[in-house]
Amino acid sequence: MALFGVFWGGVSGGMLATGSDAGLSTPTQLPQLPNGEWLQATPGNGQSLFKKNNGTIWGVGQSGSVLGLGNTANILTLTQIGTDNNWLSIENSSLHTMALKNDGSLWATGRNQYGQIGIGSTTLVSFFTQVGNSTNWAKLNCGYQHTLAIDNQGTLWAWGRNNFGQLGDGTTTNRTTPTQIGIPCNLSVPAHEQKVMQLLQNPVGELAQISFVYDGVKKLSFYNTTGQLVFKTTVTEDFVSINTTSFAKGVYLIQCQSEMGNEVLKMVKQ
Repeated sequence: MALFGVFWGGVSGGMLATGSDAGLSTPTQLPQLPNGEWLQATPGNGQSLFKKNNGTIWGVGQSGSVLGLGNTANILTLTQIGTDNNWLSIENSSLHTMALKNDGSLWATGRNQYGQIGIGSTTLVSFFTQVGNSTNWAKLNCGYQHTLAIDNQGTLWAWGRNNFGQLGDGTTTNRTTPTQIGIPCNLSVPAHEQKVMQLLQNPVGELAQISFVYDGVKKLSFYNTTGQLVFKTTVTEDFVSINTTSFAKGVYLIQCQSEMGNEVLKMVKQ
């Protein structure tokens, strides 16, 4: 695979690996390096990163700290980043870079003013540094000043800047370490055959009307499809009407815990 680069207008900051910071107006083949074929090309705002089929990663452009090269000078020619040859994938934003290794470990370098590196601080990182000790990471993506990742169990994690709630954790608090988004929904299936509760109408509109077979204490929990608890209440009567006007449209699971065991119903909010 040959590499081509293009940059419209002005100064490229060296991100095109042509040996200068001049821009290009048409696709131009970049200088080839020996020892293999390029497998991944990841453009950033002022940098470009590449992975070869021998597992090494290379970088060029502005801010060596974002590239993991330990300095802030522009890098004008393709330069290998470290000596490791077990990189799986690499992702880049304008301010930081994240990468996965074949063993499932997660690594990061670059600016870190909002904790987007994920190491528990806001300290600038100039070389690739492992994020935590987990070797369970599967996918990742870099936002402008935040990071998203998925582990091998399909759990979503996020960290970094959160001024607009972009991390999805229900707050606007910045996170400096990987923070789980949503809660796994582990709802047990009842052992009994008798149904404790029944939705009188499903799908529901503004009200969820639920009837029960007895008057005892029943704890109701409503979960969305990401496993987040969105509502809970305790019922002692044989009927309850739940106001669902604040519920977003979609599918919910209602868990009923009672002396007769656990029961789960699916509810659709229109």
